Amino acid sequence: MAENMKKTQETSQKVQTKYDRKMAERKQREIEKQKEEKKFKLVSSCVIAVVALAILAAIIAPIVIKNKNMNSTYVVIGDREVTKLEYDYYYKASVNSFLASYASFLPYLGLDTNVSYDEQIFDEATGLTWKDEFDRMAVLNMQQIFALSKEAKEKGFTYDSSEEFATHKTNLENAAKEMNMSLAEYYKDSFGENATIANMEEIILEGIYANAYKNQLNSNYVPTTEEIDAYYAENKANFDSVDYRSFVFTTPSNAESTEEEIAAAMDELKAKADDFAAKRSEGADFNELCAANASESAKANYEDKEKDHSLSTAKTAAEVPSDLTEWLFDEARKAGEVAVIKSNSYNQYYVAEFLSRYKAESVYDTIKNTISNNKAAEYVTQISQELEIKDVNNNFKYLTKTAEAE
Repeated sequence: MAENMKKTQETSQKVQTKYDRKMAERKQREIEKQKEEKKFKLVSSCVIAVVALAILAAIIAPIVIKNKNMNSTYVVIGDREVTKLEYDYYYKASVNSFLASYASFLPYLGLDTNVSYDEQIFDEATGLTWKDEFDRMAVLNMQQIFALSKEAKEKGFTYDSSEEFATHKTNLENAAKEMNMSLAEYYKDSFGENATIANMEEIILEGIYANAYKNQLNSNYVPTTEEIDAYYAENKANFDSVDYRSFVFTTPSNAESTEEEIAAAMDELKAKADDFAAKRSEGADFNELCAANASESAKANYEDKEKDHSLSTAKTAAEVPSDLTEWLFDEARKAGEVAVIKSNSYNQYYVAEFLSRYKAESVYDTIKNTISNNKAAEYVTQISQELEIKDVNNNFKYLTKTAEAE
């Protein structure tokens, strides 16, 4: 029995031959290969799915964003739910208007149009950027337009905007040609990436309508003669005109000039200006003195007997060089006074002669319009502020930062 058991165990524990091991290894490799193939197919299907989703997202995302910009509420002003499309129009309009009005002052304001506005600080105290300031302007413009439009409709104000809109569109077409752009491209560049000729029409027409109502308000506020006289008395320097003569001495200098060299040159200019003023006070002809001190290229201007080149007439304070304004508009000034005035901004000395100061005939109408416009503006500000701003998506930092600063 024991012997049979031993034989059975020997049989079950039979040693594998080299062939048996080779076949077993091949079978194991086939099993591993099948596992790898299944794994590769699974991973590949996942990658394909991800790529497909990415391509689909790239196609759908712009559509979703555009739909959101066209239909979702970006900010609420009064009872108006403003979309991003409409907001972009007012934002762009505010930026373009500001840049056009202050183009020559931008370097002094620290604004670089080649750098993103949200990367440039506008107010150091609050940390607000130029983007925040343009946001504020845009919202303020919308408040005013919406308030004017709403009241105009409530009061039954009518205005045919067709002619003005046609002129506006023609101006846009001409501007597009000058920029070598199609009108559609120009709309996007000027009013926002989602702007089209069609979807801007209603927004532009509302602005024309609101502005027409604003002009109606201006004409409604007619000041009395007493109001005009009182306004003039308080602001004479802003409305009076002056006649005067002037000549400017400028020292040649460059970036390499030292302070000592500039100071010495300025002393020399002062001596020349004093000599000019003294001779004029003694009766010498002003233009002859100018010709004697002018550069070779400028002499002919003062030697022309038919043209009084040194004379400036009917100039308001806004039209006079800032260095001369205070002296010329001093009420103590008398005809024939001559002065040497140092420039506050440049290496220059002026010789100025005061001739006269007076109120021009146009001043009455100017003041009348000024008072009317001011009263209308006060009213527009009042009705605009009644429209509450609801920053539903926290887009406007200026609202919270300004409140914190106060």
